Amino acid sequence: MASKTIELRKDIISLLKSVCNGVFYRRATDKTPYPYVVISINDIAEAKVLTIDCWDNDSDTSVIETLADNIESVLDKQTITNENHSITFYSNEDRKWIDDEDKNISRINETFEIRYFGKEI
Repeated sequence: MASKTIELRKDIISLLKSVCNGVFYRRATDKTPYPYVVISINDIAEAKVLTIDCWDNDSDTSVIETLADNIESVLDKQTITNENHSITFYSNEDRKWIDDEDKNISRINETFEIRYFGKEI
């Protein structure tokens, strides 16, 4: 039997790869080319929250802002139903810029609520 967490992660990464080739769970390597996306999934009370960090090293922020916009367009109100689960994403509309020690790095953080329904046994 497949892990429900891994199956959820696979579906999210598949969706995000439609807008960015570099999608990683929890961390990217030091050699990862920019721009890229790092995701994490957290349980908060009865809900799941998807946190997305978009990273770039270009002083022109249009690339990272477009990437964040495209992610929101792909995920917000998107529903996936398959043999593993049924999930719907909702933007929390809380996009924020995160300052990095390296002033050449740009980072945007945003979160999505995941309404998650597991497979009936």
